[in-house]
Order: sequence, then structure tokens, then C-alpha cells
Amino acid sequence: MLVFPVNIVKTNIKHLNLVGHDFDLEITEILDNIPSNRKLETANGEYSTTLRQYQDIINLDSLKKFNNYIRSTMMEFWKKIGYEESQIAIERSWINRFSKGSKLHSHAHGSTEMVMTYYHKIPDGSASIRFFNPFDNYTGMAPFINKSFTYSPKEGDLLAWPGFLWHEIDEQSVEGDRIAISMHVHQGSYCLADRWRRVS
Repeated sequence: MLVFPVNIVKTNIKHLNLVGHDFDLEITEILDNIPSNRKLETANGEYSTTLRQYQDIINLDSLKKFNNYIRSTMMEFWKKIGYEESQIAIERSWINRFSKGSKLHSHAHGSTEMVMTYYHKIPDGSASIRFFNPFDNYTGMAPFINKSFTYSPKEGDLLAWPGFLWHEIDEQSVEGDRIAISMHVHQGSYCLADRWRRVS
């Protein structure tokens, strides 16, 4: 999808059955037992976890097939967004679970090149994701008609976009959890921590 002057890449992989019941059991236990000092409260009833200190979500045993598929697909998505060919890697991954009343305010992932999100559970009427035109306020450029782009994900959708693209998630207005797996994809020749060391 060409949105504004930016590419957002989408496919649907539900038919591949890469994420199954074992994952549902595993993440339910994880999300229900997050220590309070690691729980990110971003809205009423919504939280996320990265488990960064221990293991990324994508490395769970129940996601082995999903992990293999994602790694084989990353380069294809990377090129479609328009990035130069390079070695790439998943730097971190996490779960977002939205219950009724949850929402996520506008933010970007500017420290990473690409964000990939897999929509695992999407009850009918679930919250949409809204992307904002990053060039809308640039002085000297003709004004863009589209200030934002709203997408209503379907169960099984895999979406990828540049990390600098600001976005938000509308309020979840229906019963039933909206569950997504998100990942940071970056140039794999060095990690983000190395970047800070290089300039400090």
C-alpha cells in the first residue's frame, strides 16, 4: 500500500496456521503474571510486555514456525518499503493485548528502521490503527490531501511500516481481546546499543 509518500506492506498469513493454541496458553500465562514493575499501563485495561530482559516473545517455543516464517519474509518486506538491501535482524518483539476500553496514543518507533505487527486475535469491530502523514507540516511542500490513513486489521494480517511513521490505535469498543505481536526490525550488522556507543 502506498500511503502518503510512504509504503506500508501487508499480507495475510492466517491460512498458514503458524500461531496456534499452544501460543494462546503461553501468552495468557505471561500476560496475566507480569510483575507490576514491568507492566506498561498505557490506557484503561491495556498493557504490553517485551520481556526484553529475558527473552523476546518471538523466541517462545510456541512460535517456532512463526519465527522461521518471519525471518524468511523480513527481507521481502524490507525491500518493498524501499530500504536499501542490507543484513537485517529482529531486535525485540512483544505482545499488545487490548481489552474493551483500551487504546494507544500516537507514537513512533524512530530508533528502529521497520516495525512489523502480526494481528493474532481480532474480534469483529476491533480497534483500527491510524497512521499520520509525516510530511504534512513540511514547509515549502504542497499540502497533502490525506492527513492520516486508518486501517482496520483482519485476523492473520502481517503489517510492516517504517519506524519513523507516527501511529495510534483507536479505543477497543467491543468485548474480547485484540492481540497483536510486534517486532522491531533493524540493520543487523550492529545493534541499537552499539549505535549509542559509536557516537558517545
